Amino acid sequence: MSELIKHVKFNIKQPKILVKDFYFNLVAQVEKHINNFMKTVDELGIDFTFFFSGKCVERNPERIKSLSDRYEICTHGYEHTSYDLLKEPKKDLMRSIEVLEEIGVKPLGFRPPSLWNDERARSLDIYKMASECGIKYISSRTDKERFTKHGVAELPIIGEDWDLVYRKNLRSSDKISEIWLEKIRNGGVFVFHSHLTGREPYLSAFSDFVKRSEHEFVFSKDLLKKDGVSLTCDISAFSRRELIERILNV
Repeated sequence: MSELIKHVKFNIKQPKILVKDFYFNLVAQVEKHINNFMKTVDELGIDFTFFFSGKCVERNPERIKSLSDRYEICTHGYEHTSYDLLKEPKKDLMRSIEVLEEIGVKPLGFRPPSLWNDERARSLDIYKMASECGIKYISSRTDKERFTKHGVAELPIIGEDWDLVYRKNLRSSDKISEIWLEKIRNGGVFVFHSHLTGREPYLSAFSDFVKRSEHEFVFSKDLLKKDGVSLTCDISAFSRRELIERILNV
């Protein structure tokens, strides 16, 4: 592992201080956090929607196939690179769909990486592209109202766990769950990241949040036909090595 750390430190195209912070605060225990989160979701017995990157699917086909028996599985792009930076974004989307279809999963939903309310995304006709690839809905923006474009619905995001990361004084799981409960009061899509919510105090807050909610949680695809709350999670890597490989783009 020391050689791997050295490789990240000297070869990644990021400032060294960012690499150090990212590695020691996230990568070192990412497997533990992800497993903790997914185990809790399973124990709670709720409908849940996962958005996986295509590369993650390729590296973990059996695991993701088994998850599809219980949960809704959607695409988070193939490379997990912002679509405004790709020369052929449609090709990336198609490849991400193909790797899921290879394990028997037909994704209806798509969450473009790093396009949340991003002005750069406006130059992309992401809805037309998604429609041509057979996608039925996108969930990537924080607009208050749903809309449909080129036959593809946008299911707005009402909140995410990252909102609390920089609030260093917020360490009470009760207060965290209260904030999340308020966010979902009127329904919509909420986004979790397993490597964050899989650690304390977020994991306890997540369990408390689900148990205290008066909502019946549904798959994101169900929101195409009815109102409700859908809990979702973006995953581009299951392990430390996968995450580092993604950062290094190898």
